[in-house]
Amino acid sequence: MLNQSVGFGKDYYDTINLASGHSKGHSICLMEYLLDHAFDFYGCDWAAMIFTFISLYQLGNKSRMGFLVGIVANVFWFSYGYQTDSIANMFCSFVVICLQARGWKNWHLPPPNNQPEPLPTE
Repeated sequence: MLNQSVGFGKDYYDTINLASGHSKGHSICLMEYLLDHAFDFYGCDWAAMIFTFISLYQLGNKSRMGFLVGIVANVFWFSYGYQTDSIANMFCSFVVICLQARGWKNWHLPPPNNQPEPLPTE
């Protein structure tokens, strides 16, 4: 069998000649698939990805705003998990939102003083 049908979703098929390794219209079919499905989740997945990158960039530059951007990113990740019925994704997003809020709150707190308190003198 030298020809094999390759699927890229429901209605996108391409034939690849296994003997020569060439594909007829492969890149066009893939491009159609990407364009048709780029916003299946109302852009929540794209927004989540972009805000995650910005958050990590800001935190890497020691900017406290990275935590707030991370919270926005995880709101989008949570909505993506809701749309895909992924309980694990929603739970993870909730936990990361809590951790991001904690990071924002604890940013530049003075280190704890481990010195014992002096005894009162009488």
